Amino acid sequence: MKNENTQITALDVLDQVEVILQDVAELVETENRVDETLELTESIRLEQESINLIDRIRNTAGEITISLNCPSYPLLTGLVRFSSPEYLVLRGNNSDYFINLAQIVMLKSVDERAIFKLTQLEFDTTKMWLKNLLDESQYVTVILADGSQHDGVVTRLNHDHIDLVNYNCANSKTSLLIPLNSITLIRKSNEN
Repeated sequence: MKNENTQITALDVLDQVEVILQDVAELVETENRVDETLELTESIRLEQESINLIDRIRNTAGEITISLNCPSYPLLTGLVRFSSPEYLVLRGNNSDYFINLAQIVMLKSVDERAIFKLTQLEFDTTKMWLKNLLDESQYVTVILADGSQHDGVVTRLNHDHIDLVNYNCANSKTSLLIPLNSITLIRKSNEN
């Protein structure tokens, strides 16, 4: 009888070992899932960290508010119409604004879910907006990084500068060559 109890005990021990091995296998599987989740979370975090400012702005569907290093126009609110790595065009209530990204101090209302990188778009859509200024021959206000303000008509667009002509009261004209990187803001009224 002692031998039979020993066999039953041995079978019980084998059953318990099998249960323990199954528990260990489940723990290993759970640990692997946790590791995969942590790796995925880390890769998403790294991907989001690599998204630059212009991509976040491009991905925002609604209005944004931009704080500029510009006393004349410290805050602008509107929809992003065009963008490039250095500039963007914002449509406000009554005006369009060509903005140098280097002059932006702060942004508000940028969509936090804007996580897609769009910098593969090499086409500079802000140049299209500047070319439209040539076609329209409309007076614009140009504010430079030094704070100076110039009104006139854009008569020429080059890859790195514009020609701005100002006609004053005496019917004489002044022509300015303005490097694009020195421009903080160009304001074009949408009112006719």
